[in-house]
Order: sequence, then C-alpha cells, then structure tokens
Amino acid sequence: MNLIFRLRGSAVARGMIPGLISVLVFVIIQAQHGEREPEELASHPYAFGVLVSSVSFLIVFRANHGYSRYWEACGAIHQMMSKWMDSASHMGSYHLQCDHYLHIKPPSFYDFPELNQEFYTMDRMRGKNKVARSLNRVGNCNIETAETMEESFFDRNVNIDTSQGEPVSLLGKARMDGGWGGLFEKDSSTYYKKDLPWNSDGEGFASTAGGRTPALFLQELAHLCSLLNAVALSTLRCDIDGAEAPLDAYQPGSPWPEADPDMIPGVYEKSQKWSMIFKRMTGNDRTPEGRTRYNASRPLSVIGGVSDAEIRFLQTARGPYAKTQLCWQWLSEFIIREHLAGSTGKVGAPIISRVAQFLSDGMLGYNHARKIMYIPFPFPHAQMSAIYIMFMIVVIPLLMDEITTTYWLASILTFFTTTCLAGLHEVARELENPFRNIPNDLPINTFQAFFNEALYTMYSGYHPDFFWDTKEDIKKKNCQSPGEADNAEAVTGKAPKQKESSKCLNNSKKSSSMNDLIDVAELKSLIEAQGREIERLRQIVEE
Repeated sequence: MNLIFRLRGSAVARGMIPGLISVLVFVIIQAQHGEREPEELASHPYAFGVLVSSVSFLIVFRANHGYSRYWEACGAIHQMMSKWMDSASHMGSYHLQCDHYLHIKPPSFYDFPELNQEFYTMDRMRGKNKVARSLNRVGNCNIETAETMEESFFDRNVNIDTSQGEPVSLLGKARMDGGWGGLFEKDSSTYYKKDLPWNSDGEGFASTAGGRTPALFLQELAHLCSLLNAVALSTLRCDIDGAEAPLDAYQPGSPWPEADPDMIPGVYEKSQKWSMIFKRMTGNDRTPEGRTRYNASRPLSVIGGVSDAEIRFLQTARGPYAKTQLCWQWLSEFIIREHLAGSTGKVGAPIISRVAQFLSDGMLGYNHARKIMYIPFPFPHAQMSAIYIMFMIVVIPLLMDEITTTYWLASILTFFTTTCLAGLHEVARELENPFRNIPNDLPINTFQAFFNEALYTMYSGYHPDFFWDTKEDIKKKNCQSPGEADNAEAVTGKAPKQKESSKCLNNSKKSSSMNDLIDVAELKSLIEAQGREIERLRQIVEE
C-alpha cells in the first residue's frame, strides 16, 4: 500500500495534474456542444488515434532511453567503487606481508610439506556440530564474550570419534584478534578483548576495545580511499562551483543513511514537507538552490574526517573533475611511496602495477557516470515530448468524446489515458539523471556508508583460522598417531607426555638415521660428479 499511495517522487502524482486538466477540457467540450451525434465533430475517430499513437511512441522511446541511462549510471558507480575497493584490499593484503609482521604471521603450508602425509583435515564444521549458522547477528541472540565463543564455538575435535577413521583437525584455537595481539603486550589488541562481549560497541573491526588502534598504514589507506570515493560521489550530485557540497566524519557502526531525505528527522518541518511535495508534483523543485539545500542536509562521510588543509586544496581545485583527480593523485602517490619504502614486503612491482590499474579502472567508471550526469537527454527530443504532452491534454478529450456515448465513462477514460502518458513522460524525466532528481536519485550516501564499512575490513588482520598448530605442536603430533593425540587431548585437556615421549624419541632416532644415510649418499654422489668434472677440465687443458 505504501507503494501505491506514496506521493514523494511519484510520477503518477505528477501525471494526475495533466489528467485533471484534460477532464476539465472534456467537460468544456460537452458544455459547448451538448447532445449531438458522435460523428458530428470528426468523420472518424482514427484521426485522433493516429496522433495519440505517434505521441505514445515518442514518449516510450524517451522513457526507454531514460531507463538505459539510469542503469548505466548504476553500473558505472558500482564499477568505480568496486575497482577502488579492489585497490585498497590488495594494498592492505600486501601490507600484511611486510617484514614488520614476520613474528605474527600465520604458518605456511609450504614450510610443512610433511603434513600432507598425515591424517589431518582443515574442515571447519565436523562431527555432531554441523549446524547452520547465521551470517548476520540476530537481534535477540545472547551476546557472548569472545573468550566463551572461543571455547564453545571453535573446538574442532569435539565429538569426533578418531577410532572410526575420522581425521584430526589441524586447526588450533581461533585467533579472534586476527593476529594483532602479537604486536602488543599481553591482553592488548585492536578490536578484540577477551572479557568484553564480542563487538559490544558496534564499531566492528574499527573498534579500539582492545586498547590499541589499527596499523597507521591501514588507517591512512582507508582514509584516502574513502575521501576519493566521497569526493567523486559529491561531484556527481553537485557540479556547481560555489555550491555547498559538505563532507563529514564517518562514525563506524552508525545506522545506514535514509535513502529518502524526507525521512530524516529535522531536515524539514511538517509544513515544509507538504510544500516540498507540492513543488515536486508541479516540477518546481529542480532548482540549483533546492539541490544545494538537499546536499547540505546529507553530507558524505569520510573515514577519519577531512582536515582543513584537505578542504583548502579541494576548494582550490577548479571544477568537479579536478577535485576528484586531486584525491586520486593523493592515493596513487601514497601507494607508490609506501611500496618503495617497503610497506608491501617483497611483493614485486608488476603486482603493484595491478593496483594502479584498479585505480585507473575506477576513474574510468567515474567518467562514465559523469558522462550521464553532465550530458542531458538531447534537447530536440525532450522538447517534442514536452510539447506533444500538452497537445494530448486537448486531443484525448476529443477522442473520448468521439468514441464514447456515456459522460462518466468518457471522463474516467480521459483522466486515466492522459495521466498514463504524462506519467510515463515524468518517469523518463526522473530516470534521465539519477544523481539530481530528488528523491528518485541514487542513494549515494548509503553507497558511501557501505564503502566505508567495507574498508574497515582491512583492519581485521589475518584469517582467524589460519593460525593452526605451532611447529612444536606439529612435531608432537608427528610423533604419535592423530587419533591418539586427539583422544588424549579430549580426555585430559593436555598433550600426552610420558609414553608418547619415548615413541617420539624412537621415531626421531629412526628419522635421524634415515636422514644421515640420505645425506651420506647425496655427498658421495656430489663428490663423484665433481671428480668427473675435474677430469673433463684436465683433459681440455692438456689438449
């Protein structure tokens, strides 16, 4: 019902005004001519039908192209944000390979090829704990502390009968801090703290509940990407120099922005809302002043806020394209400078060049969106559509007067036919520029909030399940069968020590003796190869 009776942004509401005028014209025609034969005014009603059909084709053609422009703008915006998000995510991943994090990195399977010979598994959901789990937190669920969740939620070997041939999980206890705790003193991290409910402040990975802030490189990277996206979206909805286009600081975990500005408390008074509805119904809300007032009520949020120096530089850049290009240059320079300094570890320059390509692809999407915003629908076609819609207000009553004999039926058909054509014309007008036509514009404030929250995922660190057992634990497991190790830990809570130590010693002796034999054989073959090479060189010298 809300869809049917909603007035804000309704093309039906705007089309009703020409429809009512058309009914008034029909009443005037009836009053002037009174009772007469249907063929008295025209020899055949098809004369009016040809004109109505031609105008219908003209309006449908415009509506079809308006629909294409609308979806092309949606695709361009999402391509822009997707590519810039790709560049940020790649740089965040490369930064985790930096030498500064060598002591907190998860183990690599490359370093332990012998594990493939054991009876281990990386399954996350095993045994009797295979229950579906919600991707989103349900509002009425119990909030557990992170420590309780670790004990109950991440024990992979609970209820596993290893005697029946079930493999043992190589995964250890999940690192809910993403590994960041290894950078700081004990019980310190960024978004994680054991004795607090998980995500208790609602800020997600941007939280500082653990007493520490995320890596400064990631903070600056997130800020520059968020600023670039916000400035790009701001210049798409407002490209007038001197008009207000505010930016604000983003609060992580804040509610998603309302898509309809009229639903924001305090933006309009009750009387102002009705005046805005009336202006939209009559088409008088498409003024630069109205757009500026609308943009001022909905600032685009930037991670970390915007400094006075950044605002001064953005104000100095002349034109919307220059402002976006300035932010793009800031981000590109930051990425190259940090790469040369070593912030991306040993990641090669050809790989970093892909990040530059992502940035360039995002700018391409921005320019596609600017093309739709800056270049209007062709004036000749738009003018013809507007003029012939006015003709329809008079022609349709004449047509209905010729083909109907009932007064009330003719009035109803006149109203709905004119409303349909005028409404379809208004749909075309609304869709032609999806960045300005309030409230049917794209919800770019919501897009920016989605983009910011996605950038915060760079603060999460490493995957919590990547921290499987340490080298010492793996050696212990290699010294015993997987089933024995798992059962012993399940019963006692500790790894077996006495019986397994002797087995480990015997196995280590066997393996060491085997390694000695292999080393001696390799050394012998190497000496023989060197002897043959020396003999070949001696013969060459003698010749």
